[in-house]
Amino acid sequence: MFNFRSVFSFDADLASSKKQTYLTSKLDNFVEDENGIATVWSMFWLILCFSISGLAIDVTNAWKVHAILQSTADVSALAGAYELSTADNEDIEVLVEAEANEYASFNMLPTRYGDVLSDQDIIVGWWDKNDRTFTALVEPIDPDDARGPVNAVRTVTRQTGANGTSAVGTFFLRFVGFDRFSVVTAATAKMFTAKCDYDGIMSDGFVAMSTDQHFIDEYCIHGEEGINISQANVFDIGTVASMANLNNCGPSEGHCLDSANEGIEAALQEKSLRYSKAAHIDDYLESMPSYDDGDVNTSVTRYITSILLEGQKTVPLVGSFVRNDIPVSNRNQFDMSLLIPGRINVIQCPRDGYNVNLSFDSNNAAESILVSNMIVVGDGCDFSFDSNTKYEDSIIATNATGNQTFSGSAGVVLGRNDGCTQGGEVTLITKGSVGFAAKLSAFDLEIIAEQEVHLAAHANETSIHVGTSISSGGDVKITTGHTFAGCAGQTESVWDIVKSWALVL
Repeated sequence: MFNFRSVFSFDADLASSKKQTYLTSKLDNFVEDENGIATVWSMFWLILCFSISGLAIDVTNAWKVHAILQSTADVSALAGAYELSTADNEDIEVLVEAEANEYASFNMLPTRYGDVLSDQDIIVGWWDKNDRTFTALVEPIDPDDARGPVNAVRTVTRQTGANGTSAVGTFFLRFVGFDRFSVVTAATAKMFTAKCDYDGIMSDGFVAMSTDQHFIDEYCIHGEEGINISQANVFDIGTVASMANLNNCGPSEGHCLDSANEGIEAALQEKSLRYSKAAHIDDYLESMPSYDDGDVNTSVTRYITSILLEGQKTVPLVGSFVRNDIPVSNRNQFDMSLLIPGRINVIQCPRDGYNVNLSFDSNNAAESILVSNMIVVGDGCDFSFDSNTKYEDSIIATNATGNQTFSGSAGVVLGRNDGCTQGGEVTLITKGSVGFAAKLSAFDLEIIAEQEVHLAAHANETSIHVGTSISSGGDVKITTGHTFAGCAGQTESVWDIVKSWALVL
């Protein structure tokens, strides 16, 4: 008899053991099977490649935009700072914002980058060079602020995707969840007058000097055509001796070494004269109110008005000045009492080169007499000075073209010895040459001459020059025994205050 039970019956334990073996075998085969591994590795490497490409391409692009943003911040800050020289504090912010925005738009087109520089990110204020800090201007503007007019502009450029700007998008990094960068840059530009533009000897020709000159306190000398120097001169740290071509330092190469002139190697700089005041003397003379009462340029008005106020104690009409005409004949010696402080004293000489002694009679003066708040304009006059008469807060100009249109004997004192504080300045301007004997004491003195300037020597006595500025269209010749010191403050020029601009932060 056929036993169906034997056919359909099974051992449960045996079946379970076989299943486990089967599953284990399959699992082992799956683990050992390498079919399809390329897909897994491809996904892994694809993600890694996107990440590396993002770092290489997207980050590089972000740095490129950062560089463009930084250059935009730089140029807009400089453009805004340039406006500081043409406006007063009352309307300065509007002008600075307009100029800074214009240059920012040139550098980064708004149609592509959005508004990278907003008005609120254009800030005017003061830069403190000692602390290297920027202080923003706060409304309302105080016209009597001790810091003076604002002198710096700070700009902040942005690519953040907010406030009208575009964001710096990504291509590869977005596949790993990073879709944009926010980039912000800033720049601060200052306006200033370089030390060499108010404490220095600036010659369109040569600066020639003999022995025993001492330059201290960052004083500068510049000879566009070169410097001819003897030996035993001293240049302190920070002083400058410059010319357009260093090969024109001489008369021999050895004279331009520290072994011959102490400190000269560190002082030497190769650069050209940025602006020649001597080339603009005709403009300066025309701007003086010497012919008819009338308008003069702003810088002269500012300085002359301050002298008039001190001398006359009354406020002159805007653009109009009270003249004091003084005709001089060949017969009479010039009378100093004819000069009136607080007026434009126009001395009319009988011929070009006629000498007028701007000093009181030494026989009648027990001690030096101080003349201050004086404006003198000479028509064809040469002017000479004596040691018995000192000048402060004065402008003296002449259109004479001869030799030594300004001259002085030993011991002349021009300017106030006040430790370089504001005030006391004396300005001499001439179409001719200038020659002073030794022991000239000059404090905050500015000389602008179309021809050469000669500062002579006198025995063993030293001539002192503190804050002296000389601009010469010819050579400047300095004989033995002069000390030139820069001013810790600043000698304020009457004509063409030379401004410079620089990025400081």
